[in-house]
Amino acid sequence: MDKPWVWHHLSINDNITINILLENPDKPWNYDCLSMTNIITIDFILANLSRPWNWTYISENIMTFNKKTFIKNKILQRQYRLIVDKLKMCDNIKYCIKSFL
Repeated sequence: MDKPWVWHHLSINDNITINILLENPDKPWNYDCLSMTNIITIDFILANLSRPWNWTYISENIMTFNKKTFIKNKILQRQYRLIVDKLKMCDNIKYCIKSFL
């Protein structure tokens, strides 16, 4: 990987694997391009949140994994946190629980 690569083109290439990215984190990857590729997974993104991802491209990326399941789980987690927060502020727990059912 120590050749004069054009990193923009390399970053959009479908032959690049997550293993190559993991083995070369210090290289000047183009994260706009990587955000569009279908090799990227949510797990990889979450493990590398400090990278300059293009969130618009990620949201439009069809990706090869089940993105709908991931989004549904995140929504459910958020709803759970909202319910727990409301219950913490409730004076009458039984009444509050019934209001959620």
